[in-house]
Parts: sequence; C-alpha cells; structure tokens
Amino acid sequence: MSGTTRLLFGKKRIRIPPAERVLRSHEAGRMEKLGNLNVLRLRGSSYQMGCQHGTLLKDEIASGFYEYYTGCITRLVEASARTGSASFVEYLRSIVRKRLFANWIYNRLLRTAPRAAKEEIQGLADGSGVPPEKILRAFVVADVFLYLVGLLFRTRRRVLPRALMPACSSLVAWGPATADGKLLHGRNLEFFGIGHWDTHPTVLFFEPEQGIPFVSVTTAGVGTGGITSMNEAGLTLALNVHLTRDIAAEGMPMIWIGNEIIRRSETIADAVRVASEFHPACGFSFTVAESRRPGAGVIEISAGRVKLRPATDSTLVMTNHYLTGDLKRDELDINTSIRLHTLGRYTRGLELLKERFGAMGVADMAEMLGDHQDPYTHRARAVGSVLAQPHNITSVVFVPQDRQLWVATGPAPVSHGPYVGLSLDEPIADGAGVFAGAGAGVGVGPAPSVVAPAAEVAVVGAGAPESPACPSPSEASYPFVEGTPWSGTSEFSAYQHYMKAYTSQLDGLPVDSILESLRLARAGDDQEPAYALVHGLYLLQTKRYAEAAEALEHAAGLPDLEHKHAVARFWKGVCLQLQGQTVAAQGEFLRVLSLHGAGDEIRKAAKDRWSRPFTEAELAAVEPDMVYTDVIS
Repeated sequence: MSGTTRLLFGKKRIRIPPAERVLRSHEAGRMEKLGNLNVLRLRGSSYQMGCQHGTLLKDEIASGFYEYYTGCITRLVEASARTGSASFVEYLRSIVRKRLFANWIYNRLLRTAPRAAKEEIQGLADGSGVPPEKILRAFVVADVFLYLVGLLFRTRRRVLPRALMPACSSLVAWGPATADGKLLHGRNLEFFGIGHWDTHPTVLFFEPEQGIPFVSVTTAGVGTGGITSMNEAGLTLALNVHLTRDIAAEGMPMIWIGNEIIRRSETIADAVRVASEFHPACGFSFTVAESRRPGAGVIEISAGRVKLRPATDSTLVMTNHYLTGDLKRDELDINTSIRLHTLGRYTRGLELLKERFGAMGVADMAEMLGDHQDPYTHRARAVGSVLAQPHNITSVVFVPQDRQLWVATGPAPVSHGPYVGLSLDEPIADGAGVFAGAGAGVGVGPAPSVVAPAAEVAVVGAGAPESPACPSPSEASYPFVEGTPWSGTSEFSAYQHYMKAYTSQLDGLPVDSILESLRLARAGDDQEPAYALVHGLYLLQTKRYAEAAEALEHAAGLPDLEHKHAVARFWKGVCLQLQGQTVAAQGEFLRVLSLHGAGDEIRKAAKDRWSRPFTEAELAAVEPDMVYTDVIS
C-alpha cells in the first residue's frame, strides 16, 4: 500500500469548505475529517497504530462510546426486569454477584486474545486515556452476551428477552452478475449503538509492520479489521452474529479472529485456514470474497465448528441464520418474528441480485443496501424484513479489484447514504494540499513506542490555530453515490418520526414522548402496519385500552405476515380482556389459533391467556422491540 490515501473522482461531488475540515497528525498517523467521517492512516507496530488511533480520535472516543458498550449487560438485566423474564434476570444477577463477567469471562477472553490485539488495545488506551480493561470489555460484549444466551438455552430453554438484534446483511456479486465483471461486496452492519457508533464513523487504513495492509470501516475507538474490512490482496470480510447452543466458556473473541483473517489471508482458502486455528466462545460467520480469482463464501462458525459455505454461482447472500447442516442443528430458534426476519432479508437479497443480474455497479449495490421492499408483502415499507434496518450503523460497498470502497455517512440507518468513495492507493482529497505524498508538508516516518503528549498532536481546521506541521486546509470535494431513493419519498418523513420513537426508547425517555412520535409516524403513513402495532402496544402499556385496541385492529387489517396479524390480534384480545369484555377477547384469541402462520409462542400465549388476564405487573412489563415489531419475552 502506498503512503497516501485518495478520494475517488466522480461525477457527483460534495464540497467541504476549509472551516469544516479538520486535519490531524501524530507521529506516523494521519487523520482527516470529511463531514462526519474520520479517515485515518495508521502505520507501524500494533501498539503504535493503536496509539495513533487513540491519540488522533481522543475527543471522539471520550464522547462515551466505551461507557455505552460496557454498560450493555447491565441495561439488558434492567430491561429483562421490566419485561418480567424472572429466570433470565436471576441468572444474570447471579453472574454479576459472582463477578463472573468482570473476572472469569473477561480473563478467559483476554488470555485467548492474540498478542497483536493486546498490543493494539494498550496503544489505544495510552493514546485515548481510557483504561485498557474498559476497551476490552467494550470489544467483547457481543461474545459475552452470546455465550450467556447459549448457556441459558442449554439449561432452561427460555425465550430470549428483548436484547441482541442480529440483522446484518451481505450481498456479493461478480463475473456475469455485474456490469463490468468486477466483484462487488455490499455490507450492512446492524447492532447496538445508534447515536454512538454512527456519530463518529471512521475508516482506518492500517499499514502494519507484519501482515497485509488493510482498511477497516468502523467507528472511533474500534481499531480492528474483524468487523468490516478489505485488504490489499483483494480479500473482503464482513462479520455476522448467530445464536447457537454450541458455546464454550473460554474462546477467542470474534472480532480478533476476523482481524487475524484480514491481516494474514490472500484467498478464501487462507481465511478458512486462519479461522480454523482458533476456538471461539459463541456463534458467528464471516462473509469473505476474493478478487484474484473472483468468488465468495461464508465461513460459518460456532464454538466447536468451522465450515465454509462456498457460493454456487456468481452471487451470494448472507443474513443471520446458518445454512450449513451441523451448525444449523444447534441454532437457537428464538421466536417466529426473529426467524422470519432473517429469512425475509435473505430472500429479498436473492431477489435483488436476480433482478439486477448482469447490470450491477457501485450505485446499484448502494441502492440495494438501502432497499425497503418487503419480500413477504411485496411492497415498499419502512419497517419489516427489509434490508435497510432501523439499527443499521455501518454500510459499505467494496470493489477490491479497483482497490476501492464506498462508505455510507449520516445517522442510522446509514444505508440511506450518501456513500463516499475512497481508495487504497492515491493522495487524499481533491484540493487538499495536505497528506498528498512526500513533500506535502507532513512526512511519514517511524513512530516511537511511547505516546507524545497531547500538545504534540498537530491539528488544523474547524477553528484550530495553524500548525507548522499541518498547513491550513483548502476547500475539498469528494465523490459520492446517492444510496437509496426511498429517502426522497413522502413516507420518509413518517419514518423519521418512527426513528425518533426508537431512539427515545433506547435512551430511556418517557413513554409520552415515544407515543407522540409514533402518533406522528402513523399520521404520515397510515399504511405501515408496524407503526400501528407498536403504537398499540405502547398505548396498552399506558392502560389506554380503547385506543390500543383501535391501533391493533388497524395493524391487523393491513397487508402483513399472518404471524404479525396474530400478534396484533393477541394484544387486541388482551385490551378487550382488561376492559372486561371476556367473550370478545376470547374471540380474538380464537382468531390467533386459526391463523396458520402464527408462531408457536403466540399460539401458546393465546391459550394461556384464555382465562388468565394480565396482571398490572405483567402489563407494565410489555415493551415492544421496535426492530422486529413484536414483544420479545
């Protein structure tokens, strides 16, 4: 990889005035902020690159990213307490009391971490001022929770409370499937962290002393290639999580297995070999694609298994369910909404690749990542089994043969775009006059093994005084593709209200503010059943039974999955029951039982509640999941 990075030149360009550009340097590390996108070049040992990252993004990291992720387990316990999942609450509380999370699981995961990962974390800690144990815990929160969920199912077989929301998607096409034959890998990452991860989107170009140079699309403070990345050899990688019973108390954290793959692999075969060297604690998969002999596959992984699912033609889709037989047998079937969700996104991905076969380019792939067509209802809708999910925090299109990547910017769901074009090869930013190679004012030399004090970080732009090390930036422009055209529709403003309700729920704001946003969402798009369903559930929680019943009846009358109709009918029956209308309530429960597509859990609930109404304590625990639009309990 050359010593510089360049923004691609295209027909559509966004201009950034000098006052809105920020340039920073620290030792061999260089950083430019393009709008809200941080672009860093890191060079040296793992420690040095971690230290450069931590120092250059110290302010962004300090905004609360690590605190948010280290608090995830606590918040899940509290949410479980509200939803009445008593056995799960007591189980997690017992773990907290015994300090298993802090000591046992943490220490086991730390012991298995590769040396390079430990060194990078120490560098991040020294550069950012955040204790290394806090960084580690933030990095492994998904491993810990997936392990705990698998253990819970092994011993109690209880349904998961509202918590982890796996909804990542990868679409890959090459050869006859694309307009020019080049490989395209489109990837959506959905996870915890709206308002945290997407606030400081970051692209890290790593030039390690040992291993293959690579680029990682991530957020400030997460310095790994194990989530979403592409290396100089033309290999791309995207991580998806899975829920499985096949777990282990001691295992390699998933993001570091991915990091080892991207640093050491040139081909899919190499990636499988590297993945097979490690034993993880939980279930996940890596979608990998290579450009030398264009092709793709999914490495499906659990604690005891590593299996490659190769593509059978020139396209591939991956969501959040295993397709390899022996891994699939141990997969956890949480509930019908979650199962249909991942199957629906998978189906829609196949549909899109078939519809655009032979004509796909970067703009097409970006548009597909922001797609809102529901494969079950055959219409565009805001929420459902669509590829553009509400908690979408990273979207990228890799073009490894051209050494290019296009990164979505903006708030969640980021797949709406626009997508900024970057390359592995050439100078950074049209019109920058900075970081444009040797002699441009900033040399690239070896970094020391210690961190310079904050005063030695050169910063210009955004009102910062000019530094001799960094000339004042000029106006810059960069190319982009639009992303999804859905953001220009009349339904989009209604969707913005739903997103406000969702973020209000995540932030723990009062129910009244959530209800008002949901009311506005329904007023703007009265044909979206998810809005009415979630609105009805919140009205029920606040004991506005008549209004809740009206909203749920509206949801049940709109085109949707039979399972969603069953969910709406069940909760309408609860509303009627709580108003003393027992016969009418039982009529709704009978309608649930008559729907062939209703899931087992909602059928069981209808039978259980036939003559046993909700108590006030149980009603207070009703809180919808706004991704799956159900009550996951």
